[in-house]
Amino acid sequence: MRPRSLYALGFLALATAPLLSCESLDNGKLPEDPSAPVLMKILIQDELPRGGRNVATDLLDKSPKVSCSEQKPCTTGDHFSHPPCNLDTKICPDPLKPEETPPALGAIFSGTTGGNQIRIIFSKILAPEIATATINMMTGRVDKWELKDPSIIGFYDAHGNELAAEKSWDPTGSPTLTSDLFLNPLGPALVLKPKNPMNLFTTYSIRLKPELIKDAKGQAVTKDINKAAVATSYEFKTEGLHAAGGALADLNGVLDVKDVLVIKTSALFVPRSLKAVVRRDGEIVETAASPGYLYVNGVMDPNQCTPAPQINIFRVSGRDRAEWEEGDYTVSIEAISIESCGARFSMDPFGLTPFEEVAFKVKRKPEGVDDDKHEPFLAKELLLEWECALLNPADMITGCAADGGVGGQ
Repeated sequence: MRPRSLYALGFLALATAPLLSCESLDNGKLPEDPSAPVLMKILIQDELPRGGRNVATDLLDKSPKVSCSEQKPCTTGDHFSHPPCNLDTKICPDPLKPEETPPALGAIFSGTTGGNQIRIIFSKILAPEIATATINMMTGRVDKWELKDPSIIGFYDAHGNELAAEKSWDPTGSPTLTSDLFLNPLGPALVLKPKNPMNLFTTYSIRLKPELIKDAKGQAVTKDINKAAVATSYEFKTEGLHAAGGALADLNGVLDVKDVLVIKTSALFVPRSLKAVVRRDGEIVETAASPGYLYVNGVMDPNQCTPAPQINIFRVSGRDRAEWEEGDYTVSIEAISIESCGARFSMDPFGLTPFEEVAFKVKRKPEGVDDDKHEPFLAKELLLEWECALLNPADMITGCAADGGVGGQ
């Protein structure tokens, strides 16, 4: 018989002990949480992982304010819910708190429902009989977990009418940790996806049947993360018409001379209600304010001008595009919502601060610098309102007195 080498014998000796000690496939498995499930969060967020507005609100967030400074930074985490310290207030921002971020209107895309999803998040996996798996016959994977009793959750208007929504169970995710709130949402969660968009400044409610929401041991959810009794209804009010990104945010308030001052809005507005005044050194600058328009096959088509939730302010000379002069500017904007005359464009999502005298700066990019972050804001890539060949129905007069209509609200 061929003798074994000392190396091989030594390796076998090292390998034998752990192999022999493997008494069960459950060794090393974390013990099952014996306590009843806890309601951790009620998140209203983008329906899709990418392409939305990247906004979320937690109706249960009652966390206290946390002080911070350059020497004492805020805790780190996913990009949205863990922003850096506000050095002006010396307080860590809490974007999930309804007092800071009211529930947002989601962005609507092809293949989505109303643009939002509502995630009712628990501390542990619920009983397996809560849902039935829908299997994709092509891949063999679970496409969706459909609720056996859809009545355990619901989405309602202020009059108590249940609104159409897709309902499902998502057993994935952590209830407290994620690298990206939108790409890897928190879970496990009961999920509602309203089939129609929500409206501005509108009250809705999410209703639960806590006694029917149980874990595998039959324990019902009775407490939330704040140690309060789980309610059967959670009411909220949506945001107003406000600035929601664009050049001021993406470019830190500094435009190139060839840029358009692009301001994204939380919802569509009446184009003919749009008024913008730009000043430099106290003097009015010649500009043209226009709605943004949706791209058609990757380009702006003057024959298909469908307004987007965006305000474009061009530097012009007559009816021609012009370059901005370098310097410091301010801009004031007025606009009213298409769906509600009472929703007027503001700085904040609560409609409290008018969009007035907001500062920005223009500085020419150095020669040879290729800064692609300016590409979405270049004047040559965007349409002026008078370049559109057809009047879109959204440009027509509404019932709002402010846009020339016959009434007001």
